[in-house]
Amino acid sequence: FVNGKQVHKCLLDYCPTVIDTGTSILAFPPYIGDPLLKAIGKVNQDCSNVASLPNISFSLGGLTGGQEFTLEPEFYVLRGEVAPGKFECQLGIEVSLALTPLTILGDVFFAEILLCV
Repeated sequence: FVNGKQVHKCLLDYCPTVIDTGTSILAFPPYIGDPLLKAIGKVNQDCSNVASLPNISFSLGGLTGGQEFTLEPEFYVLRGEVAPGKFECQLGIEVSLALTPLTILGDVFFAEILLCV
């Protein structure tokens, strides 16, 4: 979901997903990630539009209905200091079938969820 709008419906009643502390980003196969990236839009390298990017949500729990978890842009956009006081941003989302046929929810997912618990 992007700002509450569903951008992908899994073929099954669930999408195969791994929650992984060893992965820094969110990773998706193209059939899930491409519509998600299109709905999110571009992240400006100078970080100027991070506050205006949408929230993204995941429903985890599959057949049991599960629970929805929401990530605000400051959690799925990676911000790094490249010089004293100068920051650059990039999306913390990778889309690749070669990387994974599964959805991987990495550290950017944990950062938001652990702060909410």
